[in-house]
Amino acid sequence: MGFYVMLLAFFVGIALIATGATKKTNKVIRIVLIVLGIVSLGAAIYMGLPK
Repeated sequence: MGFYVMLLAFFVGIALIATGATKKTNKVIRIVLIVLGIVSLGAAIYMGLPK
């Protein structure tokens, strides 16, 4: 179960970063999407570390 949560967090993070980097929307929303994507990727990396 944890492996699938890690993969989900990874793909959501990639999607958020890609959306924030390519959409021509409000600058604040773009920054928020990129930051949320980085946080999601960080969570995925943390879940993937051996404990």
